[in-house]
Amino acid sequence: MKRILLLFLATFLIFNNISSEMSDSRIILGNQQSDKIKEVEKHIMNFYVAYCTWMDRGIDKTTGDKLVTQYLTNKLIDKKKRVAQTNGYDLVIYAQDFDQTGVKSLAVKHIEGDWYAVSYYNSYDQHCVIIPLKIAILNDIIKIDDIVELE
Repeated sequence: MKRILLLFLATFLIFNNISSEMSDSRIILGNQQSDKIKEVEKHIMNFYVAYCTWMDRGIDKTTGDKLVTQYLTNKLIDKKKRVAQTNGYDLVIYAQDFDQTGVKSLAVKHIEGDWYAVSYYNSYDQHCVIIPLKIAILNDIIKIDDIVELE
């Protein structure tokens, strides 16, 4: 009887320890994932603030081209050009121009997986604009890989 009790106790302690370790590893993975999401959100925000400020101030085209090359994948740069030519709006902002009110209201939120949403207040039309976008991490470099077109 003592052997059965000791065997039961040993089994319980082993499974309890394994369960505790698995729980600890889930917490660590969750924290790492949360840190990565925050890093990506900050990266997207840095781009949008710089890009929208550039659009608001009407600074030279070279600055905008550098921002686009630094933050967008080549595939998205091509899509951005195509949308501008065929639909007449800038895919990055869902508009033709930008003002300081929009810059101040910019926000970025993780949606799911590699998808994020950028939002801002459009003072001209007086509504909130939401831009769904997808990121890719290429050689440890975060790039915006896709932006959903307006319908």
